[in-house]
Amino acid sequence: MSLLEFNTDPSDRQLRQFAGLVLPLFAAVVGGLLGWRFDLWAVACAVVGVAVVVGVAGLLRPALARPIYRGWMRATAPIGWVVGHVILGGVFFVVLTPLGVLMRIFGRDPLHRKWDKGRWSYWERREPPADASRYFRQF
Repeated sequence: MSLLEFNTDPSDRQLRQFAGLVLPLFAAVVGGLLGWRFDLWAVACAVVGVAVVVGVAGLLRPALARPIYRGWMRATAPIGWVVGHVILGGVFFVVLTPLGVLMRIFGRDPLHRKWDKGRWSYWERREPPADASRYFRQF
């Protein structure tokens, strides 16, 4: 299993959701940014207009939104990969590494890995299960 899966054949429902939600939201953000930040209202209106046309076309005929969906996924997949690895690395180095250092400082060994020279064997006897059918009732 990979950290990031890329759906190359989305269903019509997914394409409609993309055309009805993602495209208008992205167009609103880009249009607002172009209009208010850079004072390019004509370009902002054009971006929003194209997004509305493509969004409505994608809602009515989802197959028309498929190339845009694939392009969007190809453009955002590397971003998701980087963000996922940064978050996992951050959790490891911010949470797990200090926890391991503290456990070493205080001598905690949850796996009991220390050798006891006084023991002849580390084998621990267990009672066999009474009935094999209990394996079918795990919880």
